[in-house]
Amino acid sequence: MTAVAHEPLTQEDVLLEGFLALDTPEGFRAEPIEGEIVVTPPPDADHEDCIGLIVEQVLERSRTRMQFSGNKGLKLRSGGGCPKDRLIPDGTFAPEGATAPPGSRFLDAL
Repeated sequence: MTAVAHEPLTQEDVLLEGFLALDTPEGFRAEPIEGEIVVTPPPDADHEDCIGLIVEQVLERSRTRMQFSGNKGLKLRSGGGCPKDRLIPDGTFAPEGATAPPGSRFLDAL
C-alpha cells in the first residue's frame, strides 16, 4: 500500500471552499471579509434612497460627466487571485464613456 502525502489546507483554502459551497438565498449577498464569510440581506428602502441622493449629487455637481453603476463586481489590483481581490460596492462612478481595458477590472459577475 502506498501512502500519498497531502499538503494541509490553509485557512484561505478552507474559507474559499466554504464560500463556494454556500447556497445564499436570492437577494442576499455573501462575501468573504477579513477571514470570515459575511451574509447580508438585501438593502432596505432607506439604503436605496441614500444611494440615490449620493448619485444625484455627484452627477449634478461633478465637473466631469459621470456614469454610475450599481452593484457591479470589481476586481482589485492586488490579492493574487484569492477572494480578497474582488468586491461588489453599492455603486461605482466612472467618467462618462470610459471603457474597461482588455483584461478588465470590471466583472460581469463573481
